[in-house]
Amino acid sequence: MKKKINILLPMLIVGAAIIILGGLGIWRFSSAHQISAKQAAQEVKHPTTKKEKEAKTYVAKTYADTSQNYLKDMPMDMEEQTVQEDIHEMTHQLVYADQKWGVLEITKARIDRLIKVVEFNKKNGKYDEANCNLYLEILKRWQNGDFSHAVQDHNDMWALLGGNVGKATRLLTPSEEKAFIVKNFGN
Repeated sequence: MKKKINILLPMLIVGAAIIILGGLGIWRFSSAHQISAKQAAQEVKHPTTKKEKEAKTYVAKTYADTSQNYLKDMPMDMEEQTVQEDIHEMTHQLVYADQKWGVLEITKARIDRLIKVVEFNKKNGKYDEANCNLYLEILKRWQNGDFSHAVQDHNDMWALLGGNVGKATRLLTPSEEKAFIVKNFGN
């Protein structure tokens, strides 16, 4: 019996040490490659590096795109769910979420068009009035260049669309947003 304890005790100690060290290594590796929500928010508000400042300038230029090529995809009588999907997909450029489905580039012209569509359909009673107020609040804020509430904007549209996976947790940094734009829109 004593012999079994003498053999098992060192094996248990070594096994526990391996599990603890392995878990610690995985934790350090994964946390070293993730940016915290606080760090991301700070970088979005006040880019500190030249790279982040350049990325913010790049993003601003893509926003200013005035092409009207997409108007055929945004008719005045578009369905309300399509408006929700469009706003939701535009937020993907701005927020971090574990999963994202669908992308639509944010441009001033696209925002202006969606405002006209929502106002037209609100006036004609085609869309839910409370939802229209939410869409217009988001879009008019964006029209003025204020994307600071994009996490909440995403999650509001996500909820209206019945989302259950992919809730936004933070804003992307300017560099992350630039990378998203380049990857998805090739600008």
